[in-house]
Amino acid sequence: MGKYMKRYREEITYLIIGILTTFVNWLVYYFSYYDFYLSNMPSNILAWVVSVAFAFVMTKKIVFQDHKNESRYVAGQLVEFVTGRLATGLLEIILMSIFVTQLKFNAMVMKLVISSIVIVMNYMVSKKWVFVKRECDK
Repeated sequence: MGKYMKRYREEITYLIIGILTTFVNWLVYYFSYYDFYLSNMPSNILAWVVSVAFAFVMTKKIVFQDHKNESRYVAGQLVEFVTGRLATGLLEIILMSIFVTQLKFNAMVMKLVISSIVIVMNYMVSKKWVFVKRECDK
């Protein structure tokens, strides 16, 4: 297992953080929707905001091991990260609206399916755009 962890550390830790982020998203959605009786859309938006904040910190520090904390640098990363997550979050909102609100599919089943797609998309955005080691960062 050690050689695989070393070779695929980034992918494995992203998968773990992705699962944790999805769990945070689902928990917030579940409690908002079922316990606080918010409708689908406010529950989904709140779940997204909380999980994006969690994901940024965890992805930066643990997955990509980026410990540079200069405020302009982090602010730029945050803008890029949030922009990427807005794109995938908007996709999630549209899909949840279509499948849960309009088509009346089971909310948690659709959350599982759509979240799986979003995890893969978010990894690609983070790896290829947000946490890329730029020449000026070396």
